[in-house]
Amino acid sequence: MGPAFIRWLNEFSDFQRRRGAGRVPDPTRELKVLADKVDSLALEGLDSRASAACLVELERAALCIERRDYSATWTIAWNCHPSIALIGVARELFHCNRELLLGNVLLIRDANPSDAAPYFRRAVTASGPATPLIAGNAAINLGICQSLLDSPQEAILSYQVALQRYELAERPDKVAVALHSIGNAHRLLDEVHEAAHFIQEAINLFVQEKDDMGIWQAADDLSRTFLTISAQQPAERDRWIDLASKMCDMATAVGTEIWQAIQHDEGRLADLSDQFANHATTRCELAVLQENPIGFL
Repeated sequence: MGPAFIRWLNEFSDFQRRRGAGRVPDPTRELKVLADKVDSLALEGLDSRASAACLVELERAALCIERRDYSATWTIAWNCHPSIALIGVARELFHCNRELLLGNVLLIRDANPSDAAPYFRRAVTASGPATPLIAGNAAINLGICQSLLDSPQEAILSYQVALQRYELAERPDKVAVALHSIGNAHRLLDEVHEAAHFIQEAINLFVQEKDDMGIWQAADDLSRTFLTISAQQPAERDRWIDLASKMCDMATAVGTEIWQAIQHDEGRLADLSDQFANHATTRCELAVLQENPIGFL
């Protein structure tokens, strides 16, 4: 692989970084521009062309999963095989992306964490200096699988790997996701003070990054964590309930803005239905504890 492929790969990696950060207005069009350059790489060598062709196919699969077309994602990724052996960064990118995509389909479409987990584990194992963001995403999803399989301790280890990879990728928005995930895993272990610490750290970063979705979810989780602590520490019950109320109010304010932005998007509403229900439950529990009927509204 020569300089032409390296230039193309740099463009492709920049596209992936910008798309992952939501800074690509028309990813299909930009990907086509990259795809149109693939055949010309054959002049430099068949290995360059084969590597670029595989990476483009996997990116098409990634765009399909964003459109919730899981069958197309699986078909493209499963059938994507290089015509010749890949080496170096191209091999790393190919294997990490492919394993992550296949695992995502099994986790999201099939709700099958047992089958999905090995794919995420292989994605993390295949990662290297060129793929910290992909490895972080795979480690987060591996942690989700482990949590669903009642292994929160293992999940914490996976989330910590994700945290390290996101720090290498210099993605504070993703670092916040990892911190939030670690906090929720501690909640599963009933380690509520540790949970509160990590979730608060996540909220601080979500606020810094202006990530309304992250603020909404983490603030609601922290509110519920404070409610749990209030039940465990009756002598300081009022203080913890007051903290829970403040976090709940934050979640409500941000959740209202999100609702207004997506109320006409049925797909997004369906995706967030569980979060809306969780937050409504939090408000109701607070209203009961505060003996405040207005809180039900």
